[in-house]
Amino acid sequence: MLTARGLIDDDSGPIDISLGYIDQHLTISTGETYNLSAPEYSPAAEAFLHGVLLITGADVVLAPGSSFSGVLAPGTKKIVDFLGLIPNSSLPQSQFTLVPMTGRSLVALIQTYLAEAQCQTLQQPRFFLRLVGLRFEYTSPDCRIKTVRYCRTWILEDPLCHNWVSMDPSTSFMVAIDNSVYTHFVNQSFFNKELSQQMDVNLIDGIIRYFRQYNGTTLVPHDNFNLSLVSLSTKEFRLKLLFLLAILSSIVLMLVVMQCLEMKRQDRNSRVQLFYRLQSAIKAPSRMKTPQLPRKQTRREILRDMASLN
Repeated sequence: MLTARGLIDDDSGPIDISLGYIDQHLTISTGETYNLSAPEYSPAAEAFLHGVLLITGADVVLAPGSSFSGVLAPGTKKIVDFLGLIPNSSLPQSQFTLVPMTGRSLVALIQTYLAEAQCQTLQQPRFFLRLVGLRFEYTSPDCRIKTVRYCRTWILEDPLCHNWVSMDPSTSFMVAIDNSVYTHFVNQSFFNKELSQQMDVNLIDGIIRYFRQYNGTTLVPHDNFNLSLVSLSTKEFRLKLLFLLAILSSIVLMLVVMQCLEMKRQDRNSRVQLFYRLQSAIKAPSRMKTPQLPRKQTRREILRDMASLN
C-alpha cells in the first residue's frame, strides 16, 4: 500500500489516505466541466454517493451539497483528482447512517429540507441536496416538490440507472443519509431511530469503490441520460438475443445427438438380426436328411424285372 499525503490542504489539514498500487492507476473520463459548488446536477458529485450506495447496499444516498466544492475539468481523472473536490479533509470514518424509510417519509424529509435550507434565501441558495438513486423536480420560488422518481433497476456493469419509476408513497427504501442531515431531523417523525444503523463508510470510501467498480468508464451528463438509457436497452436486448440463440443452438445440438444415437441403435439391431439369420442359414443343412441312394440289385433280380416287363 502507498500513502498519498497532502492531497488537499486547507484549514482542516491534509487528507491522509492509503491507496493501493492498482487504485492509483484507475481512471474515469469526464467530457464536460462540472462545478460542484453550484446546485445543478453533477455526475461528479454523484460518483461519490454512488460508491456509498454500492458499499452500503442502500437504495438512495443523500448528502448536503456542501459536502463538495470546486470544479472538475474535462479529461481522464484519477482518484486523487476527485479527492480534491472534498472541502472537508477531516471526514469521519462513519459518515452515513442507514435508515429504512417509506416513499412518503422520504419525500417529506426532502420537502422539509428544501423549505428550511434552500427556500429561505432569495436568489442564491445556501444549501442544496446531492442524491443518488432518487431524482425530483420542484417549483420555484416556493420549493414545492412536483415529481419524484427513484431507480428501481441498476446495472452493475454501468453507473447508470436502467429503470426510473415514479415514487409510490408506500414503497420501502433503505436510505444512507449523511450524519449532518440525519442528526438535524432525527427527532422528527421521518424515520425510526431504533432501526437506524451507523455505517463504517465515508465519501472517500465511496469514490474509491466507484473507481474500482467502473474503471475506464465515462461520467454521463444529465443531458445525455435518455440517450444512454436507449443505448443500455439496446445492449440488454442484444444480450438477451444472444442468450436465446445459445439456448436454441443447444436444443438443436441435443436433437442431432439423440438422432445419431437412435440411428446407431437401429444399425446395431439390424446387424444383430443379420447375424442371427446367417447363423440360422449355416445351421440349416445339418438338420436336413441325407438323400438315400438306390439299393444295388442282384443279377437274378434284374432278369426277373426284365421278364416282368414282357
